[in-house]
Amino acid sequence: MPRKSADQRVAKYKNKLDPDWVKKQLEQNRDSMVTAQVSAAEKLAALDLRVKAVVNDEDIPLFSHVLYLDFAREVFRLVERHYGGKGLTREVRIKIYDWKERGGSEPILNRIVYEVFGLTV
Repeated sequence: MPRKSADQRVAKYKNKLDPDWVKKQLEQNRDSMVTAQVSAAEKLAALDLRVKAVVNDEDIPLFSHVLYLDFAREVFRLVERHYGGKGLTREVRIKIYDWKERGGSEPILNRIVYEVFGLTV
């Protein structure tokens, strides 16, 4: 049995189409939205710097940096979603395999996981 009736869902959908309702929601949530965005931007900037340090140490060509930055962002998403233990290890191994198939170097991918995230896979 659905949690909400069809009437409740339609009413909620209609509210989302009302410009005044949308404006009110944005005004209520603006401060927390900006705070969350600032926090996320700071975390991603720090992540990029740590990954670039590893990649520069490995003497990787500049055009390949994006591959390793994107890999690190995917692992970052996994870590931020509060995976833990064997589940996180399994998911990170899958990401390593995936990015190795895309042309990444497995030792460098493993080094990023270890040095940037402190994980051993």
